[in-house]
Amino acid sequence: DYAKARTFLQAAVQAGYTQNDPHLMLTETYVQQNDAAGGLRYLGQLIDQQIAAGQTPSREHLRKALAVAYT
Repeated sequence: DYAKARTFLQAAVQAGYTQNDPHLMLTETYVQQNDAAGGLRYLGQLIDQQIAAGQTPSREHLRKALAVAYT
C-alpha cells in the first residue's frame, strides 16, 4: 500500500530520518501509483528548498527527477 508507505516515510522525514534517502523512496511511492507528476512535484519542492538554503541539490534527487520525467 503505497499511500500508507508515503505516510510513514513523511513522518520519518519529519522526525529527521535520513538513512537510505527517504526522499527517493517517497518519490517512488508516487511513481508506483502512476502519479509521476506528484513525484516530480515532491522532488521539485525538495530541490527548491535545497537551493533556497544555499545548498547544491542532491545529484541523486536530480537524477531521479530526470528519470521520472522521462518515463
